[in-house]
Amino acid sequence: FRQPQHQGAAIRDVIILVGGPKGIGDTWKEELEEALTATGQAVVHVQVPGGALHSAGAIGALMVEHDKGALVPALMSLRFLGADWYAQWSKQAMQWIHSMPKDRSQWQYGKRVY
Repeated sequence: FRQPQHQGAAIRDVIILVGGPKGIGDTWKEELEEALTATGQAVVHVQVPGGALHSAGAIGALMVEHDKGALVPALMSLRFLGADWYAQWSKQAMQWIHSMPKDRSQWQYGKRVY
């Protein structure tokens, strides 16, 4: 994404570079990062779940988040809070989501029935 002069400024552009199943090779990654940095782009590395057969789904998920208006705010949070804090928050949020019962019959008025 293009990061204006100061940390709190809005993100104006998002550029998504897609690698193959093994990602983007180190040589290409370095050259791309140098080129983007030279043009004033802030580079954020994001790894989405995927692999050889799942990359289309991962890219689709990014596009859905962008269409919902959630991608840029997430990138701004990542930039503002820092990668380590954001990774910890994301991990805890996913653990919470996955701990929720899949069967709605286990929920009653928003509370879990034990």
